[in-house]
Amino acid sequence: MSQSETSHKLADQLVDTGYFREAILLYKKLLMSGDIDASALVNLVIVHPLEMLQFSKDLLEIHPDSKIILQHHIIVLIHNNLGQQAMELCVEALRDANLSEGQRIQFVSHRFRASLQAGIIDYIKDDFIAIWQSLHNAKGKQKLLQDILSVADSSLEDVFLKLSSEGIFTNAMRQVFAEKARVLAQLGHLTEEDFV
Repeated sequence: MSQSETSHKLADQLVDTGYFREAILLYKKLLMSGDIDASALVNLVIVHPLEMLQFSKDLLEIHPDSKIILQHHIIVLIHNNLGQQAMELCVEALRDANLSEGQRIQFVSHRFRASLQAGIIDYIKDDFIAIWQSLHNAKGKQKLLQDILSVADSSLEDVFLKLSSEGIFTNAMRQVFAEKARVLAQLGHLTEEDFV
C-alpha cells in the first residue's frame, strides 16, 4: 500500500471515529501533495459540516447558558439538515421569560426555518406572522415570503389556508396564500403514476 493510500485510509478512519478536524487536515495534506483523489475531495466536502457541527456542540457544552452560542448551534443544525433538533432547541429557548424581544424574534425566526425544513407545521403560521410583523422593510418581507412560498410539502396546505384568512395581510397577499394552498392540495393528490 502506497503512502497516499495509507494516508487516505487513515483519514477515512478518523472520520469514522469522529476525529473530523484531524481528518480534514489529513485530506488537505493528501490533496495538496498532488495526489488528487476524487473520494478525498468528496469526503472533505462531507466532513467540513460534520466538524462544524461537532465544534458547535462542544462549544455549547462549555457555554450552556450562552444564547449567542445556542443560536449558532441552531444555525449549524439547520445547515446540516437537522431541522427537527434545531426546532426543539428553539422551543426550549423560547420558554425563557428573560429573553429580550430581539432574542425572542431571533429564536422564532430560527424555529420558523427549522420547522419548514423538518416539515413540522405546529409553529409555522404563528412564527411567520411574528417575523412578518417584526420586519420593517419590504426587502425583508419579500425574502420571508420567498422562504415560505418555496415549500412544496403538501402537509402545509392548512398553514397557507389559515394565512389566507389573516387580516394583517393585503388582499393580494391573501390571494397568494390561497393559491399556494390550492397548489399544495393538488400536489397532495398526485400518485406515483403521475411521475412515470
